[in-house]
Amino acid sequence: MSDTHKLVLIDAYSLLFRAFFSSRALSTSDGRPTGALYGLSNMLFTLIRNESPDAIIVCWDAHQRTHRKQAFAEYKAHRPDTADDLKAQMFPARDLVAAFGVQSAELGGYEADDLIGTLARRGKAEGYTVEIITGDSDQLQLVEEGVTVQITQKGVTEVKRYDREVVIERYGVPPERIPDWKGLVGDASDNIPGVPGIGDKTATALLQKFGTVDGILEHLEEVTPPRIKALLETHREQAIFSRDLATIVCDAPFEDEIRPYFPTPEIWNRLREAFTDLEFKSLLRYIPREPREGDALVPDLEAGTPENAFAVRLIALDTKDEVLKALEEVKAAGVMGIVLDTDSPAPLRSVIRGIGFAANKEKAYYAPLPLHVTPQRTQNFEKAEKEGVRSDNELGGLFGEEKDAIIDPDAITLSLFSDVLADKAIQRVAHNAKLIEIALERAGL
Repeated sequence: MSDTHKLVLIDAYSLLFRAFFSSRALSTSDGRPTGALYGLSNMLFTLIRNESPDAIIVCWDAHQRTHRKQAFAEYKAHRPDTADDLKAQMFPARDLVAAFGVQSAELGGYEADDLIGTLARRGKAEGYTVEIITGDSDQLQLVEEGVTVQITQKGVTEVKRYDREVVIERYGVPPERIPDWKGLVGDASDNIPGVPGIGDKTATALLQKFGTVDGILEHLEEVTPPRIKALLETHREQAIFSRDLATIVCDAPFEDEIRPYFPTPEIWNRLREAFTDLEFKSLLRYIPREPREGDALVPDLEAGTPENAFAVRLIALDTKDEVLKALEEVKAAGVMGIVLDTDSPAPLRSVIRGIGFAANKEKAYYAPLPLHVTPQRTQNFEKAEKEGVRSDNELGGLFGEEKDAIIDPDAITLSLFSDVLADKAIQRVAHNAKLIEIALERAGL
């Protein structure tokens, strides 16, 4: 468990391009293309579900000449025109991000990379851990302690996470040397020339020996073989210029504050309208409905200012010990706010996937139950331990229809909450408390 806040920075156009070319050619009944928008929506839902970010910012390239284009007219000049169907989704994508309640960032003269670099530095200074999501390897130079990059692999929901060690494993040099590496090798996708005749392995070897492009040029007499030395002598200025082009700006004059992300009923309603307009029927099921009689609990965000909502810090619990420690706060406070995460809106059929709880207005906890562990299954585990059962097949024979893998005795289970929930001295606070009671009773509590 960590009290560190998480900031997620998203490279908008990079992901839209990938979503467009990896998804089906979707369109609305009136002919509007929506494939990239559908991919973007899936990515945002996956992000919110898996990363539980405290802040999200989608960064956009500005629609005007950037500082790199001013310095080098051929920068990205070779790229083909954007497909009409993708171009038609660019501005609707901004509206879609706004419907999610997610902050956007754009600054004239700068690329999204520069905003991401600037916001990553600022976010880290403000106490966030930073996750960057992109399809562009340029941003690997931003990786450092507290900053990781996720590069999309297939579509926009499968990613590879890069920390410092993974960057070094791939390039042979640390993240901060990526601009030097591209200064030597160049970057065909951005039309950065580099030094003709120097490839990946040679660039890595030179940087491992001399550290930087400047270090290489200062020790040209030591460079071997002679062919490489001659190339560097001839293209000295081009190597420096290419490195500078490849360097992401981390101090762009972007003045907007980093705003916490907190989805409210208003946001969900706005998103429901957007999905209805885009005919994303399959995505509508992800949007919480207004609680009504007979439904399992949907968190009710009481009326209040966003500032009040933002004051709540949600902490994910990963271990049994973390849950027990958090429950001590509940016992000390004598009050427990509670919400259940279930797999069905019907309480008589639902399985509890997780439990959220709080002892005060400043901090809330969420304990996931990935194996849908119940007190009965915990008893099954104890029985299995006594009888020496260690395999799925043996469990099947022992438990009849209980086919789940054997439960780790240190896993988070609902049994951990038994004492607190049974303690009459602890006041329980919940919306639709009767539905919660039904679900807990069915789970054995």
